[in-house]
Amino acid sequence: KLALGAVGQGNAAQANNFLTLFGRIGPWIEFIDTRRTRLDALPSDKKLTEADLKDRKDRAAFRKLALDTFKACKGSFETKLDANNGRVTGSTRFDECILHFIGAATAKFSNETLK
Repeated sequence: KLALGAVGQGNAAQANNFLTLFGRIGPWIEFIDTRRTRLDALPSDKKLTEADLKDRKDRAAFRKLALDTFKACKGSFETKLDANNGRVTGSTRFDECILHFIGAATAKFSNETLK
């Protein structure tokens, strides 16, 4: 009974945290680039229009930007959600290279569209 009582109470600090996510974006970018490159190289029965070719070229350039950005680090992130007194609070931490990529993508978009 004593052991059940101790287990039943639990650790209050651990009970507050009900979700923690951790991930790395860099390996996913590498996987997607490898897969997309392989799929784009396959022969297609469909004739691609100029718009399709432009979209493919734009996506490849975007993937290259991501690959170049995430070479320096793997782009890890961590999200935590805690329950405190009936309220849910959360925090998210990004590696600097993720923020660098977002800034570079925003600058590229602005440069191309806001002239």
